Amino acid sequence: MIKSATSQNMAVLAVRRSAPWWIWVVAASFILSFLLVIYFDFEGPVLGIFSASRAGRLVVTVVAPRSPGDVAGLRAGDRIIRADGRLMRSYIEWIQFLFDVRVGKPIRFEVDRANETLILTATPERKSFFGYDSSSVNRALLRTGQAFTLGLACFLAFAKPRNSSALMAALILAALSLINNPQNLIGGGPILRGLPTIAIALLWLVAVSEALVAPILFTFCATFPISLIRSRWIWALVWTPPVLWLVPRLSLAYQMMYYPSQPSIFPDWIHVGLNSLSAGYFVGGPIAMALNYRRLIDTNERRRIQILMIGASFGFLALAPSMLLAANPALTGTWLGRFFNSPPNLLARIVLSCLVFPLSFVYSILRHRLFEVRIIIRRGIQYAMARGVLFSIMPVLIVGLLTDVALHGDQPLAVILKSRGWIYGVFGALAAIVYQKRQAWLDRLDQVFFRDRYDAKRLLQELVQSLKHAENLFAASAEVVKRIENALHSEFVSLLHRAADETEFRPIASEPAHHTNMRLRKDAKLMALVRVIEKPLQFSSSTWLTEKLPREEIRLIEQERIDLIVPIRIGSDAAESLLVLGPKRSEEPYSREDERLLSAIAASLALLSRAAVPERQGREGFQECPSCGACFSLFESSCDQDGSGLVRIDMSRLLASRYRLERRIGRGGMGTVYAGVDEMLERAIAVKMIRAELVEHPQITARFHQEARSAAGLVHRNVITIYDFGVERRHPFIVMELLAGRTLRAELDRSKPFSPKRTIEILDGVCAAIEEAHRRKLLHRDLKPENIFIAQTPTGEVVKVLDFGLVKALATSIPADAPTRAATSVIAGTPYYMSPEQLTGETASQATDVWALGVIAYEMLMGAHPFVTPSLTNWQNAVLKGRFTPIHVHRQDVSEYWQAFFERVFQPDPKQRIDSAQIFLAELLLALKSGEQKTNS
Repeated sequence: MIKSATSQNMAVLAVRRSAPWWIWVVAASFILSFLLVIYFDFEGPVLGIFSASRAGRLVVTVVAPRSPGDVAGLRAGDRIIRADGRLMRSYIEWIQFLFDVRVGKPIRFEVDRANETLILTATPERKSFFGYDSSSVNRALLRTGQAFTLGLACFLAFAKPRNSSALMAALILAALSLINNPQNLIGGGPILRGLPTIAIALLWLVAVSEALVAPILFTFCATFPISLIRSRWIWALVWTPPVLWLVPRLSLAYQMMYYPSQPSIFPDWIHVGLNSLSAGYFVGGPIAMALNYRRLIDTNERRRIQILMIGASFGFLALAPSMLLAANPALTGTWLGRFFNSPPNLLARIVLSCLVFPLSFVYSILRHRLFEVRIIIRRGIQYAMARGVLFSIMPVLIVGLLTDVALHGDQPLAVILKSRGWIYGVFGALAAIVYQKRQAWLDRLDQVFFRDRYDAKRLLQELVQSLKHAENLFAASAEVVKRIENALHSEFVSLLHRAADETEFRPIASEPAHHTNMRLRKDAKLMALVRVIEKPLQFSSSTWLTEKLPREEIRLIEQERIDLIVPIRIGSDAAESLLVLGPKRSEEPYSREDERLLSAIAASLALLSRAAVPERQGREGFQECPSCGACFSLFESSCDQDGSGLVRIDMSRLLASRYRLERRIGRGGMGTVYAGVDEMLERAIAVKMIRAELVEHPQITARFHQEARSAAGLVHRNVITIYDFGVERRHPFIVMELLAGRTLRAELDRSKPFSPKRTIEILDGVCAAIEEAHRRKLLHRDLKPENIFIAQTPTGEVVKVLDFGLVKALATSIPADAPTRAATSVIAGTPYYMSPEQLTGETASQATDVWALGVIAYEMLMGAHPFVTPSLTNWQNAVLKGRFTPIHVHRQDVSEYWQAFFERVFQPDPKQRIDSAQIFLAELLLALKSGEQKTNS
């Protein structure tokens, strides 16, 4: 059944992967055009006359030696008045005339030479590959380069048929591959008129594409990799001129095709203006790309543009001589023209314009991640040379001996070995040592040249060994994802599991811990593919994978940034488990060695998944809406409010047989807060579920009870009331009063800075709460705007301080050698509000909380953090030395009393700092009032 469904899915996905019909049509039109160019190279007529428009006159610039024009007597500098009776007034009319000439049909020229009118007759000959206007070598090189560019364009279009950037780049490359000197298409009219109607229709597609190549290039540059212009009106202005200039360009082509004898209705200056306008788009494209580059933050996207700009620069340098010769045909016969068109120079120009330039487009679009060229070169040379030295000793030794014997064939082998045998003996012994030590030496080279890869390999191998002692999949999951993330430096690592009777995978462990909202269904096409292949699937290096999936699943992969899926245990009718990894932070793809080690880890986990699993892991729990946070039973399938799919939470919804969780209202580094109901007293409550891993050790659990008991005894108007606390089957929780309002952080985000009056109103309650805690020998140690709540009550606004359930009592402490230090460090404070003594690991004191009060007061008054530096190291140094941003940087309308106050608050030495919240508030009020008095005076 699985194979049948999978076969049907693969058939549907194969159709999705194929390119739309119109891409085949456009590709066929360009290929047909290129084949016609090749046909003209062999069968088209040739005159060997090159001319240009000068001051309203058509003047001959170059006449190829031994060409029909040379035989007829035409010379450079002759002014062509008429050709077969048609008046020649412009270069456009000359091209129009040449487009209709025929092989063997004589042409009567009326020319003006030194004020003398001459009648000359030239008979066009059949052009061969060895024509007059270009050597066979040059033409072969040019056509080979153009064919390569056109091939790359087709490859890009069919590789990414639904990617707009790829299609624009393919169209640009295809159009550029067909750019030719107009005189190379001499005699095209009679040949084209003999083609079938469908072929002529295809050629019109090429004509339109070539006419619009400049604005298409600009659009590509302004939208790759992200759009620089978002306004539709601006895009309308950008594309209006190109749409309008299609009229004269296509009308000229139509006239040349069907009415060659009629004069052009558009004068030369219009076409010159259109060429200048096209040049403006060509120049504007790189400018738009440079502006786009400055806006990009993602390193990989910046590298894409870097490679494009490098390729475009090479392409421009290669095409510059061609553009110069096209603008000044008279230069063709000079030494400069001969220099540019010499086979070596032409080959170099073709390699740059037809190889480097198009490859930069293709590589930038198709590659998922790009690396700096200097890194690739440096690492490649180091690694290749190092391994090459080891593996080439034995072959070199054998080749050396054979060469010695061949060069000294007149000497017996015994003589050779006797005179030079010791050399081969030394090298042979060295080769034997190398053979025995090769693995250790290669590992050492990996350690020296690729330290990160070496460490990752070692860590993952250790993980495989450690899994032998794990109890079951659920017990090992947290350690597994943490160690994989440490080894490979992935953006995230999640272990997903689905019970046999469930339709959706749920994360049972993730690193980082907050990455738990991933939703993957049992019946997804992606899972069908995983079950068939049964090996790691990497999306960054396998474009075909994403092209085989439905659009909604591709969107899921992109949104969740899934890069690698490693199956653990799979089977649609049984329980399934997966390892899901995000991209590496280094932007490297996962190597085959990474996939091999992850597969070994998955095999070990598969054995654990068959071990006995505690019943509470399989059946207990509830479901939560990831959007609105509402809680549901395990029997619900979706949220009844917004229709979102539900995420399973493996913990009891009813705590202590009385506290029922109703809705998630907040989430932080220490846990999740739910609104709930105390079923015994029938009142609304808030429940903070502490992360289980923070208190998983018995000594830490005892510590949690101690601190929660101390916090419950802290009763104050400005401290949130704690009703109860406990541990529900390894899940610690605190039951508190449910508040209505918003945090100080939300208030700051909405309107900052605060006025001095508003600042004092809020800090008055905060300082009162901190002062009462200090009186009871308690420290908060994690004061920040997120832990200050502005509650709306029937009697008015009340400021509440939160999270006193996680303070550390002054009177007691856990011994330094107890295994709690790692866990308690998680809740030791929020970095940007930590004091110098917290950063250095010294004993906290009341002055520690006052430091955090000072940071909060500064942020409220200035609207900015006091310690703003470009790096973490600079920030730590600034905090340790008390170097905060001076007040006058943010506000010039305040007195020096403000600066003096904060200088005292931010003293690095706690003994010189204010150590009382009450004194802090009094001195702050005095500084603010002194500033007002100075302003009023």
